[in-house]
Amino acid sequence: MLHLTDIQLQDNKTFLAMLNHVLNVDGFYFSTTYDLTHTLQRLSNTSPEFQEMSLLERADQRFVWNGHLLRELSAQPEVHRFALPVLHGFITMHSCSINGKYFDWILISRRSCFRAGVRYYVRGIDSEGHAANFVETEQIVHYNGSKASFVQTRGSIPVFWSQRPNLKYKPLPQISKVANHMDGFQRHFDSQVIIYGKQVIINL
Repeated sequence: MLHLTDIQLQDNKTFLAMLNHVLNVDGFYFSTTYDLTHTLQRLSNTSPEFQEMSLLERADQRFVWNGHLLRELSAQPEVHRFALPVLHGFITMHSCSINGKYFDWILISRRSCFRAGVRYYVRGIDSEGHAANFVETEQIVHYNGSKASFVQTRGSIPVFWSQRPNLKYKPLPQISKVANHMDGFQRHFDSQVIIYGKQVIINL
């Protein structure tokens, strides 16, 4: 550090503080061997060529929270093994037993980095059809050499609306009067059907 100027030292402290802040936030995960950004269902339907790709190359960009940092490295295959996608969400793994049958139960929730934000401040969809605070949750059961995967998704109601906080307990939703709701709605569900197939929609 002796070669740094006072300004550079201060900048270094600022950047370190930013890094420490992010690293202390719960819910960030990465793996050096397993593709956390894809469900087991998607991985089981991929080609051998896809399986040979690096984790960086094949990652689902919806769930890569350090994507902007990895962008320049994507053109350098020699460093791909060091450039790992970071997932934001929740992961837990448990060994379970039911009626004497032992199995592994895994839960992975993947939070989309598109249109993420604090409740009330980010609602609805954007022009690309990305729903606010979209989460893909996968349950995996590993039993006797076999694996099963069940996937659910959730997100904000896929139309253009907002709900700005005020002094009221439940601020009234504001639906846009100028946006093309059907276009955004169609974009959202076209993407859902392509990625997940047939949809069962529940309003909670």
